[in-house]
Parts: sequence; C-alpha cells; structure tokens
Amino acid sequence: MDDPPRSRLETWFPWHRKLPMPLKTMALTALVCLCSWVVMDGVQTRELEAIVRQHLMQRLNQHAERDRIQLDRFFRSQAQAAGLLVRFAPLLEHASNLPITPGVEQPNRHTRLPPWLPRRALLRHLVHAGDVALYDNAWHLREFVSENDGDALPEEFLTGELPRLLAVGEADHIIGVGGRPVLVTSAAVPNPRGEAPLARLVLLAPLDDRFLTAFQDHTRSEGILLLLSDGGMVLASSRPELVPNGIPAETLADRYLTVGKEFFDYGFYTDLRVQIASLIPHRQLADLTDSILMADRTHRLISFSVFSLFFLLVITWVSLSIEGFTRRMVAAARRQLGLDTGQMPRGDQLFVLESQFQLLIEALAAARTAERDQNAQFRETNIALEQSLTMIKRTQEKLINSEKMAALGNLVAGVAHEINTPVGIGVTAASLLDQQARDTMVRYAAKTLRGSDLTRFLETAMESSGIILSNLRRAADLIRSFKQVAVDQSSEEMRRFRLRSCIDDVLLSLNPTLRKSPHRVIVHCAETVELDSLPGAIAQILTNLVMNALLHGLHDDTPGEITIDAREHGDRVILRFADNGCGIAPDHLPMVFDPFFTTRRGQGGSGLGLFVVYNLITHTLGGAIEVSSTPGQGTVFDLHIPLRRAMDDD
Repeated sequence: MDDPPRSRLETWFPWHRKLPMPLKTMALTALVCLCSWVVMDGVQTRELEAIVRQHLMQRLNQHAERDRIQLDRFFRSQAQAAGLLVRFAPLLEHASNLPITPGVEQPNRHTRLPPWLPRRALLRHLVHAGDVALYDNAWHLREFVSENDGDALPEEFLTGELPRLLAVGEADHIIGVGGRPVLVTSAAVPNPRGEAPLARLVLLAPLDDRFLTAFQDHTRSEGILLLLSDGGMVLASSRPELVPNGIPAETLADRYLTVGKEFFDYGFYTDLRVQIASLIPHRQLADLTDSILMADRTHRLISFSVFSLFFLLVITWVSLSIEGFTRRMVAAARRQLGLDTGQMPRGDQLFVLESQFQLLIEALAAARTAERDQNAQFRETNIALEQSLTMIKRTQEKLINSEKMAALGNLVAGVAHEINTPVGIGVTAASLLDQQARDTMVRYAAKTLRGSDLTRFLETAMESSGIILSNLRRAADLIRSFKQVAVDQSSEEMRRFRLRSCIDDVLLSLNPTLRKSPHRVIVHCAETVELDSLPGAIAQILTNLVMNALLHGLHDDTPGEITIDAREHGDRVILRFADNGCGIAPDHLPMVFDPFFTTRRGQGGSGLGLFVVYNLITHTLGGAIEVSSTPGQGTVFDLHIPLRRAMDDD
C-alpha cells in the first residue's frame, strides 16, 4: 500500500514527526498560554484602567466637593465669629470711648493686637480673617489691625468703598479688590444705653494664595487648590510657583486635570462670583493608575502562572497517557493479528500510530481474506453437519418408535401368554362339557338314560359352564386392558381420564411380567384425580419406568417394592415413582436421560427407555421430570404433569 499523502506542515517541517508528542504538546501549550496571557492582559488592563480612572475621578471629585463645603462653612463661620467678638467686654468698653466726629480721622493702625481684641491664640480658633477694622457708628474708620503687612488693603478701599457697601445693610460680602476676592464680614457692637450701635466691627479675609495654602494645609486636600473667577481666570492658588494668578484655567489642561469646578453656594451679597477647583497633574493620576495596575497585574500573573503550570502538567500527563495507550493498543493489535510486536519507531505517537494503522489495515485485509476462505469451509462443514443431524434425528425417531413398538411387543407377548391360561382352561372345560353332552344324548336316544346320569350331566354342565364363564371373564378383562393400553400408546389424541384407572390398566397389562418377579407395586392415588391430557403418553411413561425398575433397579433374588404416589398440587399433578432397589451411581446420574446410555448393554438394555420418558414428559406433556438416587437405597423419579395440556403443545 502506498504511503499516505503528506500534509503541508510535514512538507515544511519534516523533522516534527520525530519529536515526541509530549514535547510538542508542552511547547504548544506554553505558546497558547503566552498568547492568551498577552491578549487577556491587554484587554483586562484597558478595562481595569478605565475602572481605576473612573474610581479615582470619583474620589477626586468627592475631595473637591469636601473642600468646597469646608470653605463655604469657613465663610459662614466668620459671621458667627464676628457675632461673638462684638460681645466681648473689652471691645464693648473700648467702643463706648470711641470719639464720634463727623470728619474722617486718620485711623489707628495697630501692628499688635489692640486691647479690645482677644489674645492671638484664641483669635486663631475664632477668626480666620487676616484684617480687622473698627468703625464708629458713622462708618468712620477708627482702628485697623492687619497680619498682611506686606500686602495690606488699599486705604481708599477701607475708608471709601467698603463703608459705602456696608452701609447698604448687608453683613457679609465678597468684594473684588484689585482683582482679588476679599471676604468681608461686619457686625454691630451693641449699645446697652440706646438703639444706635457703639461701633462697627469688620473682619476682612483676602482669599489669596496665602489663604489657600493655609487652608490646604489645614484640610490636607489633594492637588492644587484654585479660586477661579466666573470667566475661568485664576484668582488664587495654593501653589503660586506652579500656577500663577491671572492666567486662564484652560491653558492648564495639557498638564493638569481640573476637578470639582463648583461655585460657592452664597447666601449673601457678592460682586465677584468665585468657584473652587482642584488641579491634579496628569502624571500623578497616571502613576497612581500604574501602581494599581502593576499590583493587579502581579496578582494576575501569579494566578495565571499557577493555572498555566497546572494546565501544562495536566496536558503533559494526558499526552503521556495517550502515548502509552497508543503503544499498548498497537502492540495488542499486532499480537491479535499475529504480527511482530518488537520495538516500535520513536517520535510523535500520533504519526507512529498512523503508520502502524497502515500496517494493521494491511494485516486486517489479509486476515479478512483468510477469514472469508475459512467461513466458506465452515459453511460447507455446517451443511454437512446439518445433513448428519437430520439423519441422526430421523434415526432417533425410528429408534424411539422401535422402542415403543418393542415395549408394545413385549406387552403383547405377556398378554398373549396371560390370556392363554384362561382360554386353555375354558377350552378344556368346554371339551369336557361337549363330551358329556354327547354321551348323554346317545343314552337318551338309546333310552338308557337314567336319572343319576342326567343328574351327573347337569352337575358337570354347571361346573364346566362356571369354569368357562370365569376364565372367559378373566380373558375379557385382560383383552380390555391390553386394548386400552395399546390404543392409548399408539394414539396421540387428548381426552379426559382418571389417573388411577390409567395406572391400574397399565399395571394390569404388565401383570404377566410382574407376576414372574418377587416384587410388588404399591399405588397411592385418589380416584378423583382427573387429567385432560394424553393417556397414551402417561401409559408409555409408566410402562417404561416399571420396566426400567425391573431391569436395572430390582433384583429377582430379593423382593422389592415399587411405589407410585400421585397427588394434585395447584394446576399440576406430582407423580412420584420410587423403588427400593440398588440405585444409580453418582457419575451415571447426570446421564440417565441421554439417548443410548445404558449400563446393561447386550443384556436387554437399549438406552432409550428413560430418554423416551424424558421426551414424553417435557415435549409431549409439557411437564418436567427430576431424578434422585442414593446407591443401595433406590431411585426416585418426580414427574410434574399439567392437569390440562396446553393446545399449542399438541
């Protein structure tokens, strides 16, 4: 057979056939795992990066919102702080001594805390404003305290614009001073002696870079805090060296990410809308994302490596198992085909298996050819055996019929011998009566007949007629029973009959044979047991069993007993036939129903008696038979005969 066509892979890499399958499997598995890792890492990295970025943005927005809320609370806390300061006793006493003049006087600028303010340590917790101004009730600036010496508010603002704004009645303001937002909170110093206030206390907090830096240190906010105008200009920055004031926020988009751009929720007057925002450098966000991704990638790499190693071990084990299985399978197939099971070629077992299969296919083709020739011989042999079996069955049927006829012939001979005695006695008595009648007739004709002669003739006639009548009745009974048995044994017709009558007829027909032996037959069977079956088969069975017992079981020199016990059991009759003879040897017991098996070959045994019994019981009557025997204690046959033979058994 020609070699199978090679694939393109074999043409390009002819050496790969010589590589073992486990090695190629490991390499392919490693390559697949590597490609899977690259693809999965790329997909998961992009998905995780989006998730992390979204999460970080949510967190940054939350922090920016927290800063806005805290700054808004700070704005509102200034009003509460001003309300507390105007009720301090030193401030009330100092305000009551302020001169109230219509002119504008030069304000008293304090470089230290004036006596009407609390100590600076307490003031830090109450007032976050950098500047404090005290006005009289006519809004003339009397005193001014500033922590921002180098960046103080303009004088004209404090004495001109600010009083005019505060006189309107608003307590809190955000005012733009030179482009800078300033939080202004005012409170009236109450006058216990009248309705007009003693003075006006004003807290001023410039929302500048210094303020945002201090606020960020206090709140520990992330990124760079910005105060933006409504137009997006930077008003103040917590990192002025990085983000100077006065530049548009849009110019920072290439370096920073702006989050939390929210306006303050003012509840007071403002002429400058201010919003707070946080700047997060793109690099910081990227570094944070990379650190999270690196940690996740490390965990995924460890998990994937463990899984890949386990998968590689499993694949290697499977490939080794396949290799061993293919070797064993090919070796077993070669042994079954009678081929040489020597050393098989090395290399990839799949290719080895392919080449070996080619050899096995060739061997199978040769084996099929030989099998077809052998099957042809078997068919011829089977035909010859079937013909022989047919001849054997025909011969067997002839032998069985011969056995039946032989049994019937023996029965006829015995009955003929038995009938000969009463018939001979009857003939003798009839001859005597005939002679006496002739003598009496002669005497009567000669008229010499006396009364005593007539009396003697009559007595002789009565005695002879009695003898003739009794012997003729005996012969008639023998003929009737023989006729019934003979008819039953030669007939295959079903009829309803009593089992006891059938047994008595069989025994009566066998009486000549039984009377010659010292044995007796005991029958236990109720008169009411009736069967709808084949009486001839049952008569044949009983005849064969009795003759078998007389021939094989019982000896003429020792009186024996044959017991026939029949009783109904459900839908069948159990007939037990037993004798107390010599029994059957254990090694002969399994073969007693085999045809032509006999221990009296050449001594009157044909080997067909029990074989005929078995066939009649099992096939003809549809029953069963069992035999048991103990050497020296006799033999027992148990016959299970249906009360009614099924019609399909006819």
